[in-house]
Formats: sequence, structure tokens, C-alpha cells
Amino acid sequence: MEHRPFEDWLLEERPLTPEQRRRLQAHLRVCADCAALAEVGEALRRGEAVAPAPGFVDRFRMRLARERARQRRRGVLGISLLAAGVLGPGLVLLWPYLMTAIRSPAALLALWVHSLAFLISLGQAIGRAGLILLQVFSGFVPPASGLLLISAATGLILLWVFSLWRISSPPQSI
Repeated sequence: MEHRPFEDWLLEERPLTPEQRRRLQAHLRVCADCAALAEVGEALRRGEAVAPAPGFVDRFRMRLARERARQRRRGVLGISLLAAGVLGPGLVLLWPYLMTAIRSPAALLALWVHSLAFLISLGQAIGRAGLILLQVFSGFVPPASGLLLISAATGLILLWVFSLWRISSPPQSI
């Protein structure tokens, strides 16, 4: 038995046309489920609003204040753990620099210059190695295949960016 239009008519509480009302009454005489739904709907419409128990508002406000305080404590704890997780390893990594700065500022400057020189030489070495690998790669792979690989890699990167954009965009409301 098809219940769809009758259930909609019972739940929407819109005025029905005389033809719809006649069809609904005929359906309610033969369908126990829809008749029960109509009876429950009528009972809900007749029901009176009951006032809350005395002190309900005060109890609710107190419970809400306790919940907010609990959430604030959890937030402070979470931020503290996050700060410790970020600052702790950073302090461990920066400890030699801090000790050097305390002992001698000149030694710290020398350490910075040494680190900068190391980073520059590391970058140059990586660049040379990359050029050598590119020359070796170009000797093995024909130019058309290389362009195809570059195009495929670019397409995958674009697909990845588009996927991240779609996932991170907020859902559109209806």
C-alpha cells in the first residue's frame, strides 16, 4: 500500500483540498499505520505546554556554567600541552646555541657563520647532484617520454591540489 502522500499530508499540517481530505479519510479507514500516525498527531496538537519544574532555569544555568568552566580547563590544558610539544623540542634543538650565547657571544657568532657556510655548501652540493642526475636521466629517457612524465606529474599535482581544495571548502547549504 502506498503511504507517501498520506503521511506527508498528516505530518505537514497544511490545509488540504476537499479531494485530498476525502482521499485521506478513505485511506485512514483501511490503513492502521496511518490511522495511528493521525491519532498521535492529533494528540500532540491537543497537548498543553507544561511549565518546567521550579528552579529548572537556575539548575540549567549552573550546569551550563560548570560545563563552560570544564571546557575552559580542557582548552587551557590542550594549549599547554601543545605549547610544551612545540617549545620542548625547539628548546632541545636550540640548547647548544643558548649555552654558547651565555658563555660567549663571539662563539655564538662564529657558530652562526659556520652553520650558514655549511648550509650554503650543502645547497651547492645538492644542486650539483641534481644536475648530474638530470643529465643521467636525460641520457636514458627520450625527450618525448620525459615531457610525458613531466606532464603526468603536473597533472597529478593539479589533481592533488584540486582534491585538497574540494575537501577543505565548506559545504554549501541548501
